[in-house]
Amino acid sequence: MKRKLPAAAAAALVCLLFVNGCAGGSARTETDTAAAGQDFRQFTRDIFIDDVTSDGLTQHYELADPSAYGISDADPTLGDLSADYDNSDDEENEETLRQLQTFDYDSLSASDQVTYDLLEEVLQLNQDAAGPGLYYYSEPLTSMSGTHAMLPILMAEYEFYDQKDVDSYLKLLADVPRYLDQVLAFEQAKSKAGLFMSDTTADTVISSCQSFIEDPGKNSLAEVFPEKVRTVEGLSQQNIDDYIKQNDDIIQNKVIPAYQKLADGIEELKGTGKNDGGLAGFKRGKEYYGLLARQQTGTDLTPEQMITMLESGINDTLQEMFTLIGSDSSLYDKLNGPFDLGTEDPGQMLSLLQEKILDEFPAAYTDKYTLKYVPEALEDSTNPAFYMTPPVDRPQQNVIYLNRAQTSGDMLYLFTTLAHEGYPGHLYQCSYYASTEPDPVREVMSWPGYQEGWATYVENKAYGWAGLDEKVSQCLAYNSKATLLLYGRIDLGVNYEGWDQAAVKKYLDQFGLGSDEAAKELFDVVVGNPGSYLPYCIGMLEFDGLRESAQETAGDSFDPAAFHQYIMDFGPSSFTVLEEHMVRDGIIKEETEEKPAA
Repeated sequence: MKRKLPAAAAAALVCLLFVNGCAGGSARTETDTAAAGQDFRQFTRDIFIDDVTSDGLTQHYELADPSAYGISDADPTLGDLSADYDNSDDEENEETLRQLQTFDYDSLSASDQVTYDLLEEVLQLNQDAAGPGLYYYSEPLTSMSGTHAMLPILMAEYEFYDQKDVDSYLKLLADVPRYLDQVLAFEQAKSKAGLFMSDTTADTVISSCQSFIEDPGKNSLAEVFPEKVRTVEGLSQQNIDDYIKQNDDIIQNKVIPAYQKLADGIEELKGTGKNDGGLAGFKRGKEYYGLLARQQTGTDLTPEQMITMLESGINDTLQEMFTLIGSDSSLYDKLNGPFDLGTEDPGQMLSLLQEKILDEFPAAYTDKYTLKYVPEALEDSTNPAFYMTPPVDRPQQNVIYLNRAQTSGDMLYLFTTLAHEGYPGHLYQCSYYASTEPDPVREVMSWPGYQEGWATYVENKAYGWAGLDEKVSQCLAYNSKATLLLYGRIDLGVNYEGWDQAAVKKYLDQFGLGSDEAAKELFDVVVGNPGSYLPYCIGMLEFDGLRESAQETAGDSFDPAAFHQYIMDFGPSSFTVLEEHMVRDGIIKEETEEKPAA
């Protein structure tokens, strides 16, 4: 889960300091190489510091002790979201790219070369999206994970390491009205540009805001604060009482009115949207979606190539499933359960997963985590579960959130969800990579395709760890995979090809799933959250493809544990950079065929 508040444009990794790079040259000594690496890591450290100090929430979530990085105290704010396009970020991005390219690539260590490649890719993508033309196409209020939904969770999870953190938290909480005013101003500017959200998405945003504030006396932020503040060392009872009073006062007199104002403002803007469908319905929507798809997947695939990739994956997966069902006439009836996993306790499931994965994955780096539950008021507007990545300097601080409303009652779903969020999914991958002590800038770069693709790839394997009949687990895994690929295909259909709700239903009809209710639900989700399914489905297929290529290269000597360890050692990345280095390292052979075309 990305810790930053959703921004108005693609986040640019920019460096405000003009750092001198290393000029190219001929043969170099070990001293020259060491100096090149030192200069490069100073360059990336400056980028890291610039990124984590962009707002108070990001700084706190990325660093528990900013002073260790030479970051001095400053009044924390939630950052800024301008309603008007400003080219300063684009200029800084271009300057950082220029500085990066002054370094002699061949003089860098292997790990620094990976960092270089990834920085260059991020900066180049930002450059491709630069300019005022696409500025208002981004959406800070996506229906599932927009600012309005994530801000309460980020504030509730804000860790109090000492009294200074309590003071910073209260300042950030008091800054909510200013920031939400900027969000509303941005939405008003989108409306003037003819790019405002659909009324259906607006209603979802309004409902989420109202759910958060409907019972002021039991607001989630008011409920979690007293317990947290009591854990801070050195506070007197009077200090604690005063802080609780301040928190309640800010919530009642600032936060709740700010959410009401945002809801009222979105209500007033309803009807100004020019498009009730996906991004394809806007003038430059397809262009924006293409850039969004690249960012979300970490590939250089075009939307047309993604469509071909997904359709091939759907057909192959369904064929495997139908062949399996055809081999056993009793199998179909077994697929509806119920399934007895031997436990309904999430903690026991996570312990079981740590044991089950050892045949194909290295042992988990840590078994330390905290399970928490999404506040009831936010259950309707948040995902079934999510993992909160820890600060760079506190890698053991792992938190998994579960949404009771969406995970209760189906123990197999809970089990596979915990595999996605825990072991060997996000918690496992993030804690393992942190143990390699990577360049800090790597840990603040977001690669959704790798991160969600990995978690989905292993989630599908979890059916085989649940203790079910082998054919049943295989069939359930095929069904889960095919369903997700269908969602991704619909995402592309609506947001790139311009499908309306009727077209979604027609597509689902091919698979016997075309009810009006299902078509409407999927249509509304992908309209309100364009590109949201792509990291999962495209990322999963990329990992499937990498494993297949590695097996073909290694033959009988293929070791799945070694393959998975390579992926984790490499760390979050674009697939273009990952594949390039896997070829260099002899893990896979270079592709000789062109990428799939529509």
